[in-house]
Amino acid sequence: MAFELTEMSTGNLVGVYSTQEAALIHVAEAIEHGGAEAVATLALAVDDPTGSTPGSVIAEGAALADLVFRAHGQAAT
Repeated sequence: MAFELTEMSTGNLVGVYSTQEAALIHVAEAIEHGGAEAVATLALAVDDPTGSTPGSVIAEGAALADLVFRAHGQAAT
């Protein structure tokens, strides 16, 4: 499985990670530097490169910041 961060306003791929945790660390760093608004237009999705299962969105925007908060115990400010 690949975990992809996408900038929703442009459709640009921000990064591809081998684990959800690795992607969330990237998002947590963005929140640390720019607050929750820094990830307001990001989406985290999971994709199966083999195509055997369909990809799906895990969280986007404020829900993504909340996911980081739950996973890392930090405020999504």
